[in-house]
Amino acid sequence: DFQCPFCRRFESQIYPNIRDAYIKTGKLKYFHRDMPLAFHQGAMPAARAVHCASEQGKFWEMHDTLLGDAASLTPADIDQRAGQLGMDVPKLDQCISSDRFADIIQRSINEASAMQVSGTPTFIIGTLDADGNLMSVKKTVVGASPFEAFKAAIDPLLAAN
Repeated sequence: DFQCPFCRRFESQIYPNIRDAYIKTGKLKYFHRDMPLAFHQGAMPAARAVHCASEQGKFWEMHDTLLGDAASLTPADIDQRAGQLGMDVPKLDQCISSDRFADIIQRSINEASAMQVSGTPTFIIGTLDADGNLMSVKKTVVGASPFEAFKAAIDPLLAAN
């Protein structure tokens, strides 16, 4: 949820440590899923904007700028950020106003619901099968927990492999 203050805290304060200790070293794969909460009016347009940005090769750049400061997620603010990223803003706006990525976003929401995830951010930590599908959920970390909570959930799994 791009409007979630706890998601922003995770992104700025905790994720850099996880990225450096586990993702960059190849020990962990990190998957993003959408879960725009209904009471955050800017969350769904922001989720659409990120997916639409992927058509211009800017998924993670848009993701990072929207989570970096979600003080405003109005269409004008999203357009300004897209312009700063060198994107084709009219093309982005056309995509956002379409239903092009609605099914992908809804699928993520449905998956979260099926896993009884009701708040953001929530992190499912587990192992993958050979095809990269979630094979076994080992731990769930809810909220912008400190890096040490993630480390305590991840390190025993890595040691077991």
